[in-house]
Amino acid sequence: MPDLSEEDLVSVLETANVAVLPVVKSLLRAAEIPFVVQGDEAMGVLPVGRIGLGGISSGGHGLSAGILVPKDREEEARALLTELPEPEGD
Repeated sequence: MPDLSEEDLVSVLETANVAVLPVVKSLLRAAEIPFVVQGDEAMGVLPVGRIGLGGISSGGHGLSAGILVPKDREEEARALLTELPEPEGD
C-alpha cells in the first residue's frame, strides 16, 4: 500500500470475529483496494466472540480488528462489505 497518513484512512469494518478477516482481506485484494488492518495481532492471543476463556462473555468488549481503507475508496469498500454474510449466532 502506498504511504498514507492516518488522515487519509477511514474505518470500514470492525470485527471480533477472526473468521471474517480473511474473507474481507480477500475481497479487498480482489478489488485492488489498499487496506490496513489494525488490532489483528491481539485477536489470536485470547479467544473472542460470544464466549471467551472460562465462559466469560466478551459482551462487545473483546479484542477486535479494524479495516481501514483510503478515503477515496471508502464507498467502494463499503459496497463490497455489504455482501458479507451475517455471522451465525449473533
